Amino acid sequence: MAVIASVAARVINDSRGQPTIEVTVTDDKGRIATASLPSGSSLGKYEAVTQDAQQVVNSINKVIAPALLRQPLTDQATIDAKLRSFDDTANHEKLGVNSLLGISLACARLLAQDHNLSLYHYIFTISGGPGLTIPTPMFNLLNGGKHAENNLDFQEYMVIPIGFKTFHEKLAAGKKVFSALGTILSETGHITKIGAEGGYAPHLSTNEEGLGVLVQAIQSAGYEPGKDFVLGVDVAASALPPTYSATVDNYLALYRNFPLFSLEDPFVEDDWESWAKLKVGVDGLSEPGNPRLLVGDDLFVGNKDRLLEGVKKFSANAVLIKINQAGTLTEIIEAIKIAREHNYVHILSHRSGETLDSFVSDLAIGTAAAFIKAGSANEQAPERIVKYERLVEVEEELNIGHI
Repeated sequence: MAVIASVAARVINDSRGQPTIEVTVTDDKGRIATASLPSGSSLGKYEAVTQDAQQVVNSINKVIAPALLRQPLTDQATIDAKLRSFDDTANHEKLGVNSLLGISLACARLLAQDHNLSLYHYIFTISGGPGLTIPTPMFNLLNGGKHAENNLDFQEYMVIPIGFKTFHEKLAAGKKVFSALGTILSETGHITKIGAEGGYAPHLSTNEEGLGVLVQAIQSAGYEPGKDFVLGVDVAASALPPTYSATVDNYLALYRNFPLFSLEDPFVEDDWESWAKLKVGVDGLSEPGNPRLLVGDDLFVGNKDRLLEGVKKFSANAVLIKINQAGTLTEIIEAIKIAREHNYVHILSHRSGETLDSFVSDLAIGTAAAFIKAGSANEQAPERIVKYERLVEVEEELNIGHI
C-alpha cells in the first residue's frame, strides 16, 4: 500500500488575478498529483468559510503536511476523515475549507493512479453513481451582477444546448452562438467587454433584453430557440439591487415569455416560503417528463443538512454543486447522493475565480451530473475552456454522447 511522502501548498493566482492555492501530494512510489482551487466572488450566506490563501498555505505546510507523512493511501473516506480531524467545525471556520479540499482532491488523483483508473472512473466507483455521463453544458454568455461592471441585475444569462447528441456538437454550437452574440452586440453599439466568467458584459436596458438578445444570437447562429437551445438564468438574489422586484409572478413571466429552462437562486437563502410558491408555479408550467429547473445554489451551498431541509419544504428540484463548498471530496459526494435519492437534478459548477484545473469535469462525469456550468464557450478564457475540452476528451475515450 502506498503512503503519503509529501504535501506542499503554494499561492497561485486565479483567473481574476486573486490569490488561491495549489496543493501537490506525492506518495512513496514516486507518483505526483496536484490540485488547484477556485474562489468565488458571489458567496452564499451559509457557505463554508474560505480563509486567506497565504494563511491556508501556512496551515497546510506547517500543521497538516507533517501530520500526514507516512499516512497510508487506503481509500478516499479514510483520507478525508483524517483531513476533517484537523478542522471538525461545521463550516470549516477554524482552518478554512480550502485548507482541506486541495489535499483531498490531490489524494483522489493519487488513489485513481493507484487503482489504475481514470479520475472520472475512480469517482464513479466511490460515488455509487448510475453510470458515466457526459453532462450538458450551461454556457454563461452574458455576465451581470457581481460578475461584471454593468447594469444587468442577474448574474448569469445562459444558453443550454439540448438539441444535440454529442458533447462535441454542443460545444461547437455554443461557440457559434457566442460568436453570433458578439456580432449582435457590436452591431447594436454595445461594448463587448468580457466579464469574470468569460461572457460578454454589456449595458442593456432591462434584464429581459438580456434574455432577448440570447434568443437573437441562437437564431442568428442558425438554431431554433426552445428546440436546439433553451435558456438559463442565475439571479443570485442575495446580490440583487433594491430596485429589482423579486416576486413569484415576475419569475413566472420569464418562463412564459422566453424559452427559459433553468432558474437559479431567485430568492435569498432564508425565504423558503417564496421558493416553495415558485416551485408550485414552475411545476405547473412544466411538461410531463420535461420539468423546468428551479436550482438552489446559495439556498443549499452544497450542504447536506440544508439540502434535506429544502427537500422537506418542496423548495426546488435541482441543486448546484460547487467544488469548494465542502471540505473534502467525500462531503461533496454525500451531498450528491442525497440529491440523487430525492430525485433532484445535480449540476456541477465552477466559480468566478478559476484555475486550469479540470477536476470539476471528471466529478461531473463520475457522478452522472445532468449539467455542468463552466462559464462561456470563449476561447479567450482558457480556465473555462479547459473544463469543456476535458469533457470532449473523455467523450472520445468512452465514445459516448450525453446519456
